[in-house]
Amino acid sequence: MNIKLTKTSVILLIINLVLVIVCVNLYSNTNELKNNIKTLEKELEQEREISKIYSLTDEFIHSSSTASHEDLLTGAAKERFEEAKKERGDHEGHTHQQVLDHVEIIHISAVKTSSTTAKSHAIYKLFYNYNPETDDIATQRILYITLIAEWEKTKNGFKVNDYKINLLKDSIDEYLKELSKDSN
Repeated sequence: MNIKLTKTSVILLIINLVLVIVCVNLYSNTNELKNNIKTLEKELEQEREISKIYSLTDEFIHSSSTASHEDLLTGAAKERFEEAKKERGDHEGHTHQQVLDHVEIIHISAVKTSSTTAKSHAIYKLFYNYNPETDDIATQRILYITLIAEWEKTKNGFKVNDYKINLLKDSIDEYLKELSKDSN
């Protein structure tokens, strides 16, 4: 068997080899691009969830300041809320001595800790008026608060599984210090 290669055959063979190499390279690049797209989609979804947790933390701060945060709780946090509600009795319709004037959020941060959990930190101020009819400084109470919330993904979105609220500063303490200095 004698095979004769002509110039045309050699050129066609080289062109076919180049095309095969180009196709393999394109296929490999396509797979790499698909993997990059999947990675970016996962990162985007995480950023969306962090943004959602940030918003939920803001909502939690406002609703917990008026004890209306039950819908944002799950697990141990919801159980503790229910126990506290039973211990104190249901005070719906009861007017409190102090009225929440507004909430000022200083800082919120949120981070995913796993695919189904997250953690958020916040610092904020609560402004209460004992007597909203007057502007006297003694009738306004300002609390500086920190919040650490553990979030858990449920079928209804992220909910607070555990949280800790700490009082950093209370304007009443400052007012009482001033009164004690004046009396001495």
